[in-house]
Amino acid sequence: MEFSYILPRLLQYPQFLVDPRPPGKIHHFSEKLARMKEVLGWADGFARDSGSGYIAGTPGLSLADLAFAATYSTVAAFAYFDLSEYPDLNAWFARVKAEIPKYKELCGDGAEELAEMWRKRRA
Repeated sequence: MEFSYILPRLLQYPQFLVDPRPPGKIHHFSEKLARMKEVLGWADGFARDSGSGYIAGTPGLSLADLAFAATYSTVAAFAYFDLSEYPDLNAWFARVKAEIPKYKELCGDGAEELAEMWRKRRA
């Protein structure tokens, strides 16, 4: 499957995270969670099979890495489910965070703040 086909869907799937209601009260939550895990599995495969270690198989950091890093930072910050199932994706994320100038300031902190707001709404 082409990355250009999947990237827009990767950016859409985390939408389920903004609903503050418990999972049992969202009739389609399990479907969304399954889709999210499926997409993360694809991304883990891209990181593993790219040959370059970058999500789109480029020889260096690309727009695809930057875009997906922004989304994945939010998914990771929410800590809504176990991401240890995706070791290659996590290795990619650690590498990309180190390569993006001011990552924590420009992306990581915002993802953490958003996740904290969401946790407070759920409480």
